[in-house]
Amino acid sequence: MFLKKSVKLRLGVSLGACIVLLLIVGVLGIVTAGSVKQSLEKTYEENLITLVQLGNVRDALLSNRVKITAEQRDADSASAAAAKAEIAANDARLDKAWTSYFPERISNAKERAMAERFQSDLTTLRGNLDKLVTAMVANDFAKAREITSGPLNAEYPTVIDDINQLVEMNSRQAEASYLEAAANYATVAGQGASR
Repeated sequence: MFLKKSVKLRLGVSLGACIVLLLIVGVLGIVTAGSVKQSLEKTYEENLITLVQLGNVRDALLSNRVKITAEQRDADSASAAAAKAEIAANDARLDKAWTSYFPERISNAKERAMAERFQSDLTTLRGNLDKLVTAMVANDFAKAREITSGPLNAEYPTVIDDINQLVEMNSRQAEASYLEAAANYATVAGQGASR
């Protein structure tokens, strides 16, 4: 019946069908792009920035440990006084990164518990670091070695392990976010292909 209509009508209907299909493809493209954008923003905000901040925390902790080790090796109280200022600058950098992360970027109760444990362990570590630096500046390197071989040898690995666990948690969250975004994209793309 459609074939018996005029050429003009058949062309008009065919052109209309093509326009409708193009509109459907365009809408699907916009929806898919919006979904991908939301997924990227979520991953960036919830995981990438968090991982950078946690990396800055870990970097500051390790930098302090290297400075303390070097000062004990050199056993120079004047140099230890200069290192005290560098350690304070690292602590300020650590605090800035931590404040950017905690509590705003915490995503679940397990992560919150780990972050609170890190804070507690860090407070203990800093107390002993202050005693250590004070001993080095006072040229009491025997006392400094005693602090290092005692509490600091136990506390540093604990604090580093805490921060590493937070990094690992956020890495897994980023991976899950990526997989969710990929699945959403595949679903939307699959719907568009089936039409």
